[in-house]
Amino acid sequence: MQGSKAGEKGILDLLRKLVDIDVNFNAQTISNHVIDHLNDPLNVRTTARKLGSSGVPQHIAHQSLLLKALQRRDFEVACNVVSAYE
Repeated sequence: MQGSKAGEKGILDLLRKLVDIDVNFNAQTISNHVIDHLNDPLNVRTTARKLGSSGVPQHIAHQSLLLKALQRRDFEVACNVVSAYE
């Protein structure tokens, strides 16, 4: 399920606020509760950039994308995540 632009903006704003109050994320939380609400979540570079600009550490963003790709059994996207992180 992909979110609307308002939904994506709301999710990213919420992530920024959580980072501001020192909430730590793990890959499973971002994978399960955030990625599907972003526009074009399979675009690895764009999604990682959006998460990073919201304060999610890049290693968590990439782990989340990798986890989501593997859960979907989308090995092409999983390879893209690994390539983008190198």
